[in-house]
Amino acid sequence: MREESKFKCGVIGVGKLGSVLVQALSRKGALNWIIEKSHKAVPFINEEINTGIKCYSSINKKIILPDFIFLTVNDSGIEDVSDRLADVFGQKLSGKYVIHCSGVLPVSVLESCRRAGAKTACCHPYQTFYEPSPDILNDISWGVETKDSFDILEKIINNLGGRALKLSYKNKAEKALYHISAVFASNFLSTAVTGSELISSKASLPWNDFLPKIINTTIGNNLKVTDKIRFPLTGPIARADLETIRLHVKTLKKYPSLLNIYCYLSLATLETAKINKLITKQKFGEIKEFLVSYLFD
Repeated sequence: MREESKFKCGVIGVGKLGSVLVQALSRKGALNWIIEKSHKAVPFINEEINTGIKCYSSINKKIILPDFIFLTVNDSGIEDVSDRLADVFGQKLSGKYVIHCSGVLPVSVLESCRRAGAKTACCHPYQTFYEPSPDILNDISWGVETKDSFDILEKIINNLGGRALKLSYKNKAEKALYHISAVFASNFLSTAVTGSELISSKASLPWNDFLPKIINTTIGNNLKVTDKIRFPLTGPIARADLETIRLHVKTLKKYPSLLNIYCYLSLATLETAKINKLITKQKFGEIKEFLVSYLFD
């Protein structure tokens, strides 16, 4: 059953994150309208959300402003959308919250709306949005930056099933580091898992029988790190076993793309092993030199 919420929102941009947010807000009875210029999103909108939600193809004066406007367009378009909102609505934005959800951009990209009187914030859900299900918002942390009321934003995020954490950054570089940490946790992890799947297929290995357990155990080990053990690494790099690495490379030579993935991930692992003092400088140098020599253009 659709809930009725005290807060009302609009969402601009129905991409991967936007589609999840649209569904979640609709479930809560908190969604007034969507702005999405792409017709590709229309079938999704018609099927997945309450039919009473209005859908616009552009920002225009006919739109009635709710108290909260989420900008879930691509990062490169956020400032332009902010400028457009300010141009169209001007002082009507006064007291409204304009919120972007970028993990890397500062709140200042919404400055045009702020000058028009809007309250501004960045609310970034620390999650990957490959599957467009609102359930993916449950029990995740949101990094929140704002000069206005954090408590109000926290209530909205809690209502969506998440946890709001107030963040502040001295400069753009600190904000970028926050986002890079998410890239490591999601994008780079996906590369490693996909690489394992591709290589296992070359060995005629039934992927679902072997890989899920070792992947889950590895993730669990890394989430249980202590001050003494920061990098629970096993395998040839942890042992500085160059002979095994040589065998791996020799085997993968007939698969250049997979060999590249192996070498790049091995170099990243090697660097992390050095940082955590799991390998001597000498062994680090020997293994690095060998791996670099087998990278293909």
